[in-house]
Amino acid sequence: MKIKLVRATAQHLDDCVAAVRDSNISKYFDSDASARDFFQRAMEADQLYVGIGEHNETLGLVKYVPQGGFHRSPYIHVFAVKRAHRHQGVGTALLRTFERQILTDSRRVFLLVAAFNTTAQEFYRKNGYQEVGRIPDYYLDGVTEIILMKILPEAGS
Repeated sequence: MKIKLVRATAQHLDDCVAAVRDSNISKYFDSDASARDFFQRAMEADQLYVGIGEHNETLGLVKYVPQGGFHRSPYIHVFAVKRAHRHQGVGTALLRTFERQILTDSRRVFLLVAAFNTTAQEFYRKNGYQEVGRIPDYYLDGVTEIILMKILPEAGS
């Protein structure tokens, strides 16, 4: 699957909101307006990328913080694929494209996934991420976040 990864612009914000609204990530936003504000700030900080498909449609998004993983490594803060494009290889293609094009200066990348989100845990494990820790009650009371890390191949490998 071919995905073009681009920095998000204002025209992509509604698609970003839609992608999280129809996912387990929606629990982390009070409303569509709060999600839109979050993505607007990420866009302004150049931390929001979208995957564009063959027909110029937004397929999904990656919001990351360049040194958000322990002030040293990239941290994928939000990763989502729009509902209509799930279970078609879009997520894997988007993640691999992001890792290859954006994460060129680091060997390690981190993310958190909620313990209740077993589908996401399986997806990340299939893509080479390993559990390195757990944080109870971090974002939401009663929810444990699992810390995942992937060691990326060295540039040119």
